[in-house]
Amino acid sequence: MDPQTEMRELQRLFEVAPHGAEFLSLQRSSKWGERIREEVIEGILLKQPEAIEDGVLFLEENPRYFRTGYFKASIASKLKSVPLTESQRHRLREAILRAITSNRVGPEFTEYARLAAVIVTSDFHEKVVGLRDRLSGWQRGRCERILNRIKE
Repeated sequence: MDPQTEMRELQRLFEVAPHGAEFLSLQRSSKWGERIREEVIEGILLKQPEAIEDGVLFLEENPRYFRTGYFKASIASKLKSVPLTESQRHRLREAILRAITSNRVGPEFTEYARLAAVIVTSDFHEKVVGLRDRLSGWQRGRCERILNRIKE
């Protein structure tokens, strides 16, 4: 099963039955479930290119099931200190921009804002300012969090 399909299947199973045997079994055996710590997060710490790419993909796909917010925060935190290709930086900026307006973002956004400060470009900054000026409430607050981090 390709990574995106596997993440979607985990999310589907979680939505159907979060304590069901199918979800729990796949979550335990999947690289995108409980094994993400040793296969992706630890690999990012070791600056392994495949693990870095997996981390970018996980943030880009933004799956939502048990513990993914924690995993996303951890991955975003680790990606700040590893070499990223320009393509990966671009994909992360796009994922962060989507997270600003998403209803599916949780406490991991704090780490997204910190990551944004490391991968910022003038174009990204302008997009965040533009979103801030158009949005309100939580979404505007997310823009402010990013802009405050960029200034630091």
